[in-house]
Parts: sequence; structure tokens; C-alpha cells
Amino acid sequence: MLAKNVVGCVFVIILLNLLSNKNAVGQQSSLSQLSYPNIDDYVVRPRPTTTSTEATPTTTKKSLFSSFTGLFKKSDKSSTEQPTTTSTTSTTTTAKPTQSIPITQKPILGSTTVNPKVDVLTIPPNYPRPTAPTSTVKPANKEAFPPLPSKPQSPDSSVSLASLFTTKKPKDDFPPLPTKPGQQSGSTPTPGSPWTNLPPPSVTFVPKVPPQATSTPSTPSDKKEIASDAELKELSEQLFTKDTNSPNKFVTANYQGRTSTQARTDEAPNALLQLNENELSKFDIIEKMRLLYNNYEQDTLVHEYVTPIEKKEENELIDALLATSVMRQVMIFLQRKGIVTPDPKTHKDLLKQIWFTLYSRGQGKIGSSGFEHVFLHEIKNGTVIGLHNWLYFHDVEKSGHIDYKGYTKKLDLGNKGSIVKVRLSFDNIDKPSNSLFIGTSPELEMALYTLCFEVRQDKECPLSYSGKDFYIKTYAFRYHGKNMIGSAYPDF
Repeated sequence: MLAKNVVGCVFVIILLNLLSNKNAVGQQSSLSQLSYPNIDDYVVRPRPTTTSTEATPTTTKKSLFSSFTGLFKKSDKSSTEQPTTTSTTSTTTTAKPTQSIPITQKPILGSTTVNPKVDVLTIPPNYPRPTAPTSTVKPANKEAFPPLPSKPQSPDSSVSLASLFTTKKPKDDFPPLPTKPGQQSGSTPTPGSPWTNLPPPSVTFVPKVPPQATSTPSTPSDKKEIASDAELKELSEQLFTKDTNSPNKFVTANYQGRTSTQARTDEAPNALLQLNENELSKFDIIEKMRLLYNNYEQDTLVHEYVTPIEKKEENELIDALLATSVMRQVMIFLQRKGIVTPDPKTHKDLLKQIWFTLYSRGQGKIGSSGFEHVFLHEIKNGTVIGLHNWLYFHDVEKSGHIDYKGYTKKLDLGNKGSIVKVRLSFDNIDKPSNSLFIGTSPELEMALYTLCFEVRQDKECPLSYSGKDFYIKTYAFRYHGKNMIGSAYPDF
């Protein structure tokens, strides 16, 4: 009876052991079937401050056979071997932290389901953790990214700072330049130098220019002019016709005796000009021109200082000239020749530059201009220059500074006036020959001078009126890269 009870107990123990092992294996197999979502899908929740521990046995579990045979073996307390313990008797535990990972309420694959109320899954410490997939980076091409040059080592402390900046380059870096043919070289080019394979001395690096056929220099008459003689004569006829403000009928010329440039006698005891001042005062441009008479120093070696009032007087005279029919006709002609544009500002700028720009006639003194020279007079090195306007001639003669000595020749222009060459003295300074218009309007003179200066500069400019030919001679004065009128007068 006792034997039956022992055998029964043994079978109960074996059965319990089998059941416990089966539960353990089933639990592990169930856990292995769990599938976890990607680590990026987890909802991060605050981590609990306390950690749970789980007792894990340090002893190794024995197989089923060893457990069965151990029941019939008597324990020997005097034996030196340590008794073995099973997982059901006693275990030595060590505390290991387990990590709690919050998960979302997604369905988990496998036979095991998750309770919706539970939002924390406890993972055993030995269970493999899911890891995020790592992207493989393609190694860079070594040829596309060559290694960076190594950082130069710092110089030794024993080397002076000055020696670092005075180190000379090797001679091979700067090969000697080639020498000219026939010239001895001071050094021989090193092997591999770019100057070793030089061309023979007979070869030149300058391209040869084929010889051109020689031709005789062209005369001024052969050169193509901006405007032909016929164009200029036709235009001058139109300008005289358009000069409706001619004051010629209010001007009386008393030429008196004829003289020569070498004469020393006075052939004209009376004044050359007599004017009807009451009528001339009605001409706006004449009055504007007279305002400029006291704006200039007659000596070219005295600096000119233009005040704002004088500048205003110049601008008003230019505006009045551009408003006349004769000056507009000249600007239209110059526009067709490409000298000015349709913009009226270019017309005014042209007149201001060539007539009123100050320049120096010597010793660096800014004391002359085209308008002062032509329409007034100047004293240069003790001689009288300029004085080519009849209105100014009359005013100075009336004041007693000019003594008219007679004329050398004259050209009658009918109802528009005349051209005359005279001999005079200005404050006892003789001027053997002086040419000027008589009785013409200031705008007509300014228009003719401007026209000839632009199309026949430094040359004779052929003009005519009523079939009578004459010309105007202009001289350019170049100063600071600009051309201004140096002189202009009529002749025949």
C-alpha cells in the first residue's frame, strides 16, 4: 500500500513538472508570435518613475529525465558535491529592470489579443527588441571626392618668422625668358622647360601687315564734306530771306575814303556808323546782346568771373536766338546732318559750348570765349583781336575808343546790309584789317557763324545772297577736349 502511494506521488510530481514545462514553452511560443509595429508608430507616453523587477533563476533547469531519476537517489549529506535544486524548490533571484513601451491600439498579429484597456506592454528582458530599419548609404566615389590636402604642419619654433616669407621658389617654377636673336642668354633653360623648344630666330611673333599701296595725300577739296557748296549757298539764301527782323534800314554806313592795310593816314575823318537808337531799342535781341557788353575783361590774361546775373543774361540771349526763324532753320539743317538731335536741349547746349565756354588764350588764364572775341573785342599781347560785330563797333566808336581810318573793300548785300573790311585803331592800337557785317541782325550773324563752324571748321564756308557770293572763315579753339569758336568773320 505504501508503495502504491509513493508511485502515485511520483506520477503526480511528474505530471505537475510536465505541465509547468509545457506552460513555460507555450508562453514563450505565444510571445514569439507577437508582432510589434514600427518604432516610429509608438505613441510616446511619460515613462513611469518606478520600474518593476522580475525574478529570474540563476540555476540551470534540468531535463525531464534528470528530474525523474533524482527522485530515487538518496541525498548524501557528507558528499562534497553541492545539491542541485529544481525550479520548483528554491531559486536565487537577481533584479533586472524591464522596459515598458507604450503602444497604440493597433491589432497585433498572432493568436494572442491585447486587451483594449491595457496600453502598456511589458517585454521580457531576454526578448529581442525591435529596431528601426537603417538606410544603407552608398559609399562616395573616391574620384568625385578626392582627399583633401593635408594641413601643413606648423613650423618649428626654432625657425624665424621672417624666413617663412623670404623663402625663394625653386628655379624650375619660373623658367628663364627667351632671349632676342643675336643676344647672349645669361642662363640656360632647364630640361623640360617650356622655353626649350623655341622657334628659330627668324620667326617673329608679330603678324606681318601686307604692304599697302601708297597714295598721295588728299587735298581738302578731295575730302567729302558734311554739306556741299550748293547746299550751303541755297541755305544761306533762305536764311537771308527769313531774316524778317533785319535792322538794316535803321543803320547808316559812312564809308568815306578807301585805304590799305599798310597805310598810315586817316582817310575817314567821320564816324563809320550812325544808328536810329529809338528804333533799334525795339529789337529784343539787340537789347539782350547789349546787356552782355560789360560782362567781360578785354585783356585775355585776366581771369573771367561769370556771376549768376551774367549767366542768366547769357541764357536769355540763347533762348531768344533759338526762337528766331533763322536759327531754327539752321538747327533743322544740322539735325539732318546728324550734328544735333530733335531735342531742343541739344540745340541750346551747342550754342552754349561753342559761344560761351570760357577758355585760355595763354598763360593758363581763363579769359576768352567765342562770343567775346567775335561780338566784342579782346586785347592780346598789346594787339586788338576780334571785333567783328557792327553793333558793338558803333557803341565803342561812339564812346571814343575806336578811330575809323577808312575801308579797304566792301560788298553790298542790298536791303540786308553789307560786308566791309576796314582799318582802325582801338585806344591808339592799330588794327590794319578788320572784317564785319553792317546792318544784319544778330540772329542772322549767329546762325551763319554756327552753321559754318559745324560744317566747314577752319575752312572757307561758301555762302551767297541775291547771287552775290562771299564766305565765312571760322577757326576752332580746342580746350579740354572740346571745340569752341576761336574766331569767325565774313570775307569775299
